[in-house]
Amino acid sequence: MPVDKVYVHEFDVPYVAGGDEKQALDLYTPEPVEEATAVIAFIHGGAWRSEEHTSELQSLTNLVCRLL
Repeated sequence: MPVDKVYVHEFDVPYVAGGDEKQALDLYTPEPVEEATAVIAFIHGGAWRSEEHTSELQSLTNLVCRLL
């Protein structure tokens, strides 16, 4: 997938119906999707350094770009 594609970012999408507000994830989807597309799941198992998950966004973006 080319790095120059446009991505749509959806913040705080709940993954548990009626669950806690912390049970949410962020989705990044390329637009447009015209063929089967790989999925990368980043699961963070600890506390965020700044108490906010977006603080790790640049590190994750760099990782994804290296993998593409």
